[in-house]
Amino acid sequence: TNNWVQLAFSAKQTPDNGFLLIGYIAELAPYYTNTILIKLNESGDLSWSKKYKLNSSMYSMGYDFVNTPDGYLCYVNSGLMKTDFSGNVLWTKSYSDVLGSSINRAPPKLRQVSDGGYIMLNGSFYLNGGKIIKTDSQGNQLWANHVMVDAVDVIETKQKELVIVGNGPLVGVKNPQTNEPQIGIIQTDSSGNAADCVFSSSGVPLIDTITASSVTFTSITQGSSNNIYLDINTLDIDDRIGCVDCIGGIAENAETMGINIFPNLATKI
Repeated sequence: TNNWVQLAFSAKQTPDNGFLLIGYIAELAPYYTNTILIKLNESGDLSWSKKYKLNSSMYSMGYDFVNTPDGYLCYVNSGLMKTDFSGNVLWTKSYSDVLGSSINRAPPKLRQVSDGGYIMLNGSFYLNGGKIIKTDSQGNQLWANHVMVDAVDVIETKQKELVIVGNGPLVGVKNPQTNEPQIGIIQTDSSGNAADCVFSSSGVPLIDTITASSVTFTSITQGSSNNIYLDINTLDIDDRIGCVDCIGGIAENAETMGINIFPNLATKI
């Protein structure tokens, strides 16, 4: 086939004790990507597999999903795709201020909260940081915010607050040769607001559609298990209050850094 790469971003157990994998498949000539869902039974055997193409873009990636009473809610590109338990599309919704992620970043996360709604979170090392969006149970956008951290995950506390964790420092104009590693933790209220490190976004819903089609995968049994013993050491961590640092600079152009002498008498000899 023309398949170039196949990558799964998330795998979780499903209500029937099976497993669902979500990711993407890339193909060449021309290059494009499709979201994939791969359903396995309790023994790990393939039950069904489907690929999904966004009609608005040649590039579609599936990042995460949540089990629901009537199917799966999937984080696809910049929105949500709801399917039944057989992978048939029920509805799709996209949002202007939520982007996907490159394959070398932590994949975006989808989390359900106690009021039945959902939180979509993704990270970025650019100055606007990560993005978080809240929807109701039907995927309708309620609010959207930026968080000043390369967001990795979010959880809801017993007090209905949100705790966002991520990496740093954020990169400004230019990525320096060495970074001081930082871990950022931001706590917001239930509406995603905080005194520092969070600012609102004006994201709006978009109209988008998606097309499902069958895709064939084969399973291979191979390899062997090995015992893994972790090396655990004590690590000293300094903590401080404040946003993850923003660093960067303006890249210099080496071609313009030469020394010129005028008039150049050497050219007259």
